[in-house]
Order: sequence, then C-alpha cells, then structure tokens
Amino acid sequence: MAVVAELFLIIYIVYYHTVLVPGLETAQMIFWGFMLLASPLLATIGSQLTYVAFASKIEGLKKQALRMEREQRDAERAESAAPEGEGEEEDED
Repeated sequence: MAVVAELFLIIYIVYYHTVLVPGLETAQMIFWGFMLLASPLLATIGSQLTYVAFASKIEGLKKQALRMEREQRDAERAESAAPEGEGEEEDED
C-alpha cells in the first residue's frame, strides 16, 4: 500500500510540474524529496499511534470473541451429548 501511495505521489509530481507549473526549482525538489521520504514514516507513526490509542479496546474485543467462541463450543457439545428426546419440546396440537 505504501508503494502504491508513493507511485501516486510521483505521478502527481510529474503532472504538477508538466501541466500546472512550468519548471522545477531547487526548493521544490527539496520539498518533493522530503515528501517522498517522509510519507512512509508518517504513515507508520500514524498506524502505531492508532494502535496504541485503541490497544485496550482491541484486547477487550479479542477476549470477548474468545469467550463467545468457547460458550458456543460448549453449547454444541452439550447438545450433542444430550440423549435423544431430551431438550426437545413436543408440539401439543
């Protein structure tokens, strides 16, 4: 995904300097070079900050999912272990 983002940035740089702005100055080269180098780093930092911010929520949801799977598995075992006829209600019509 980072490679695709970099590719789109390069395509935009080429478009910007061929169609919108004639020429390329030193300051622009420095700016675009910094952008190409900094964007993956900024994306990584952002994803790590997001993980830190939501880590407790993620862990809580993982525990909840494991508990629900365990309960479902136990219920299926209980149903399969019950003798036939038990646990089934008969229709009284």
